[in-house]
Amino acid sequence: MATAAQQLLQTSPYNFVVTLVNEASTTIEQGRVVRTEPAIGAQSPAGSAITVFVSSGGNKVAVPQVEGQTEADAKTLLTNAGLIPEIKYQDVPATDVNNGKVITQGTDSGTLVEPGFVIRLTIGRAAATP
Repeated sequence: MATAAQQLLQTSPYNFVVTLVNEASTTIEQGRVVRTEPAIGAQSPAGSAITVFVSSGGNKVAVPQVEGQTEADAKTLLTNAGLIPEIKYQDVPATDVNNGKVITQGTDSGTLVEPGFVIRLTIGRAAATP
């Protein structure tokens, strides 16, 4: 973990002045060291400054507001944000304002989620006439 690396680098014989900086990484677990500056293996005199970059995890994305949007527009907004729309239809009268539109979204807009997160949408669909 980053704190262990920091403690090691700050003690004898290194005595480095360590600065921890968060850096997003989709491949390295949160709290683990991503890289250092100067790079690992570079010659640095004892007591010099070292920056340790620590993974803050993947870049999260904010869920866009799609309620009231058409199905096509909602799918485009979610896909462009790196999210996966999952559609469920709800029968509505053909004249209903929600026909062809998102009635509800399963995750509130503004919620931060990982890319690839599934957003469940309920779309109004004109009920078949008997």
